[in-house]
Amino acid sequence: METPSVETTNPAPVSKKPGITPRMFAALSIGTVIEWFDFGLFAFSATAIATTFFPKTEPAAALLQTFAVYGVAYVVRPLGGVVFGRIGDRVGRRAALSLSLVLMGVATAGIGLIPSYATIGLLAPTLLVLCRLLGGFSASSELTGAKTLAAESAPANRRGMWINFVGSFGSVGSAAATILVLIFRASPEAYAGGGWRWPFIIGGLVAMGGMFLRITIKESEVYTEVKNDKTIAIPKFGEMVRKYWRTMLVAFGFYTLVGVGYQTLLAYMPTYMTTVGKLSTNTALVISLFAFLGYATACTLFGLLTDFIGRKPVLIGGTISIAVITIPAYLLIMTGELVWVAVAQLLLVLPIAAVQAAGNAATIEVFPAVVRFSAVSMAYTFAYALFAGTAPLVSALLVDAGGDLMAAVYGVAIALVAIPLLAKGFPESYRFSIKTGRANP
Repeated sequence: METPSVETTNPAPVSKKPGITPRMFAALSIGTVIEWFDFGLFAFSATAIATTFFPKTEPAAALLQTFAVYGVAYVVRPLGGVVFGRIGDRVGRRAALSLSLVLMGVATAGIGLIPSYATIGLLAPTLLVLCRLLGGFSASSELTGAKTLAAESAPANRRGMWINFVGSFGSVGSAAATILVLIFRASPEAYAGGGWRWPFIIGGLVAMGGMFLRITIKESEVYTEVKNDKTIAIPKFGEMVRKYWRTMLVAFGFYTLVGVGYQTLLAYMPTYMTTVGKLSTNTALVISLFAFLGYATACTLFGLLTDFIGRKPVLIGGTISIAVITIPAYLLIMTGELVWVAVAQLLLVLPIAAVQAAGNAATIEVFPAVVRFSAVSMAYTFAYALFAGTAPLVSALLVDAGGDLMAAVYGVAIALVAIPLLAKGFPESYRFSIKTGRANP
């Protein structure tokens, strides 16, 4: 490993004042909100999108095509991770985050403005795919960039909490998408007839407003110090990969685990609750809403816990819990009983949130500031392109081919592979220097 696993008994200096102002917090979290607001809207509106942009002769095929388009946004993420990661390390965190938010807003609003298949034929799904590609490209480094700037600005003894407080607003975005869908679904006919478009347009407008917040925040002192230090050279792309590929591989494993878990909850679970659990669509969305709000709260609390006991106990404990709890939780959903389905959602949310919280901090801390944005973005985007983005489609295909528990088996299998990789691969990093990505002397 490039990052030594040596622990230190000398904690990093404790800041007396928080380094993240309310303005900075709002600027950082708004992009994460929009990113997952967009993905949530697309997932929750899958049926309406399928009937709008694809031929209506085969509804089941149209729905699968819609889930495939959902996954397309992740295919282009590795390219976006490289581009925005290098911008973030060479030009600045703020520049990368501002540009990504503008492009996300254009892509989100664009989906709401595309004419239907009945109006423009095959051009409709083509434009839908282009918007998803632009959205995936621009959102590729949103979460990692926000976490990077948060980590470099936060007090050293509260990095875990601040990283996850910012990151948790992805779940807030998913919750906001759920609320808007429920509001516009008050009239199902109007929603299916075009009312589903308005949440996308609203999301695009909010993104444009958030861009003005971002251009006013300052770079972190850590990044500014590294950028101005003439003795520190930013390595070329190939040099960075050769030096840090092992650590990036472990980070890839982490993002695969939480990505599949979270994307299944976000994009496939509402469908699973209605098709297998036989709940109504609105009931499934309300349960998902509370799951997302619980997820956001749990991530922040688990992040704070890692500031006291370290990242690895929470990371490994959460991963083992995923392997143990997932199948029983799916069995509860299969009962179709509202109370048991709600309990199942809680059982699924908590261990994924624990892993997310600990890994969010660890992946940031094990890389030095000079390559952090690029290295973390690459690990994140490749994991989401190969596994997380396809999780809803894979889950649907597995359930269709092998039975109602196959989606759970898929999640458990990934957790079992991740346990030894994360246990051996990540050092305990909660007292690492955020500048060097090393244990303090």
